[in-house]
Amino acid sequence: MLQVIKLAFISEGYMLALSNGNSLFEDPIEAWKYGPVIPSIYEAYKKYGSRSIRQEKDLDISNIEGNSYLTRFLDHMFEKYSKFTGSELIALTHKEGTPWKQVYKPNIPHIKIERERIQSYYEDLLNCG
Repeated sequence: MLQVIKLAFISEGYMLALSNGNSLFEDPIEAWKYGPVIPSIYEAYKKYGSRSIRQEKDLDISNIEGNSYLTRFLDHMFEKYSKFTGSELIALTHKEGTPWKQVYKPNIPHIKIERERIQSYYEDLLNCG
């Protein structure tokens, strides 16, 4: 589950940066102890804990079907980042200067990470990388 949440966050960051602020999803992103979290994804998949996640039958992918750019983008993100462990993805999202690092405060729950902050960070990554 940890990897799914981190992959969703990283994918959102790159999508925002590459598409002038267009989001993959509208759900809020929050700064939790172990990094950025999309609470709706957490709630949907927490039942799996650290076990492998089965494909959900009722997963809505209607916004992806027929969109070849989005399909290629998500395939690329999965190919690039799915090989990382949960710990490695935490390390990536906890680096100095990351959106999570900028807003996280211990013992303060549900701090929102604004999409503008995420977009700016990933634009900088793309321009420097």
